[in-house]
Amino acid sequence: MTAEGAPLVNKAINPTDQPTAYTSVELPEKERKSTNFQAFMNTAKLFFGNAYLSIPNTFMFSGLIGGILMFSLVGALNCYTMIQILKVADRYPRIGTYSKLSLQVFGPKGKVVVDVCIWIMQLSVCISYLFFIGKQLAQIIMFETTFQEGAWFYILLLTIPAMPICWFDTYTFLSYFSIAGISVALVGMVCIFGFCINLFVTHEAVYTPINYFDFAGMMGHIGVAMFVFEGNAVIMNVRAETKNIHQYPQILKGAILFTVVLFMSFASLCYLTYRDKTQDIFTMTLPIQPFTIFIRICTCFNALCSYPVQILAAFEIYENHEFFKEGSPSKQKFRRVAVRSVIIWLITGIALLIPNFTDFLNIAGSIGSAAIAFILPPLLFLKEFKGELSKPVEYFNYFIILFGFGGAIYSTYFSINQMINE
Repeated sequence: MTAEGAPLVNKAINPTDQPTAYTSVELPEKERKSTNFQAFMNTAKLFFGNAYLSIPNTFMFSGLIGGILMFSLVGALNCYTMIQILKVADRYPRIGTYSKLSLQVFGPKGKVVVDVCIWIMQLSVCISYLFFIGKQLAQIIMFETTFQEGAWFYILLLTIPAMPICWFDTYTFLSYFSIAGISVALVGMVCIFGFCINLFVTHEAVYTPINYFDFAGMMGHIGVAMFVFEGNAVIMNVRAETKNIHQYPQILKGAILFTVVLFMSFASLCYLTYRDKTQDIFTMTLPIQPFTIFIRICTCFNALCSYPVQILAAFEIYENHEFFKEGSPSKQKFRRVAVRSVIIWLITGIALLIPNFTDFLNIAGSIGSAAIAFILPPLLFLKEFKGELSKPVEYFNYFIILFGFGGAIYSTYFSINQMINE
């Protein structure tokens, strides 16, 4: 059967197997051009936006040990649910997106639910990028010059470069943005490591009591962890363009391990340096001087490079509509560009309304990431492999679903209550 909505291969795939490779006749819609390195960088870029700069502030509430445990657990569970998605996708080898996979397994109504969750998540990520860059630029320029416009001015300006970089259509091309963004972000991160170590050496660090573990604070900020490591919405898109597709599960695991170790080391040092003085965006904690301005520019550049990688998954959902496939190629391109530009302006408008970076990440992660990464993948997996799973595997998947629901509800309540009391 080859019609859309019908299975495309024999479904005799063991759910405990590693995700398998496509055969030469079972190609997704897009050509696979990404090398292993490009696939690794695109995958790491899903987590390497700007949310990692909120982790030190999260440690202030969850505690040092609590934060490491929370982010490591969420990262591991997210890896597990991503692998689940890939295993289900192996039964539909011509499908290259989470949205289309949900149509095959859940049907039209289920697809609508998944699409809405993907839109909430991907647009929230892009909104956070604009807010993050705008707030940083405002602080630097207001400190260094007499120009005193707030973050809103720079958020509006950022729409100008955001539009053309979001007109590209493939993750293979966007991998160059990922490589540039991660490389510059790592330079900034190394500079932060050096800056914090120097504060300890010169005894200029903050020496207030260390919070080692706070269970309520940990559960109250689990949405941030979900937000940081959520890549489920885009993972199929990235794999669909990978040349060595059978190696992608190992690429995915390597990318998650790399980011977990790096982020936990980074957040631990930053929190221990500034402790209860840590701000919601860590770079805002640093004093403004030439060296720290360079660090901020690095993080802003990385956030801007992340923008098109994240939003493409949302674009691809509605661009499957016939409206975008009718007429000449030039008309199709014009329609895509026009609608994408309107959406980018909408994102800019919402970014102007954000009150607090960490609370926004927490709520967005609780609502969008919990569904995309912890609720829908196990449901997808349980439905597709119904009758083929052992009881322990089934129970573990139900645990992940409950974990997603429970963490999302409490984390949302925690952030809303905190905003009301501020």
